[in-house]
Amino acid sequence: MKIKNKMILPKNIEEIFYKAKKYYPELDNISIKLKYTPLFYETMTATPSIYSFLFPWKKRSYVISINSGKQFGRYNVPISSFNDSILLGWFGHELAHLIQYEKMDWLEIMFLPYNFIFNQQFRKKFELEADKITKERGLEKELIKGIKFILEDQRVNRLYKEKTKKYYSQVS
Repeated sequence: MKIKNKMILPKNIEEIFYKAKKYYPELDNISIKLKYTPLFYETMTATPSIYSFLFPWKKRSYVISINSGKQFGRYNVPISSFNDSILLGWFGHELAHLIQYEKMDWLEIMFLPYNFIFNQQFRKKFELEADKITKERGLEKELIKGIKFILEDQRVNRLYKEKTKKYYSQVS
């Protein structure tokens, strides 16, 4: 596992990542790079690396980008200050995406960005499947805590809340 930083990754975030990764032992031999970088409108994203697209015959590698900005969904608090439990749930969700990617063939990976952007039903199904995997790994409480945080905190942008309601597990 490599950590690639445009900025220095806060130690607590790195530690939480390793804690979450313990729930996914089948990813132990998979190359995962952490990239701490400003993201426009996401907390974290997990994607196959560009090399996985360009060299499909080689073993896949992945990048988990972590929002380094102070604007998480237009929420003016650095991600490093969030509750460890919430971050554990979010990392669990992103690692679940890697499980999904590992089951896809090269063509499915190639069309993934298109489907994710232009097919709302695909995106919802994909995100709910990642939530299901996260829950099955024992991170349900942490995942739900993160979703509730987004939906209930007054400082989180309305559009980000709507996106969360639309694509992710529902909480009561």
